[in-house]
Amino acid sequence: MSEKKVYRLIYVDTDEAAITRLKQIIRTYGINSDLLIDVASFSQLSDIDQHIQTQGCDLLLLKHAEGLPSVKEVSALVDVTNVSIFSIVDKGQLEAGQSLLEEGADFVTTLATPN
Repeated sequence: MSEKKVYRLIYVDTDEAAITRLKQIIRTYGINSDLLIDVASFSQLSDIDQHIQTQGCDLLLLKHAEGLPSVKEVSALVDVTNVSIFSIVDKGQLEAGQSLLEEGADFVTTLATPN
């Protein structure tokens, strides 16, 4: 059996139910995959920075919400040539997408639970 490739994902949100749901989806779909996604979740910029410095990061999912670090703040922490930043917005907030892209997001999207 070949060794699994590990991707380090940071999910920035304060909604514990959303964090748990994302981790369950990734765990379920990763069972028969040759890649492993290590999910860490934070809501404070200092915690994100500490994790990036010690563990690294391949992908950042950043919830666009009041009280959470902005795309601009987070993009200043990472090497944007090596780390993709996905800004997660609620339905109806996609109009904010252009400004989020200008701040450093690679993609702006909503999260949905797969059927």
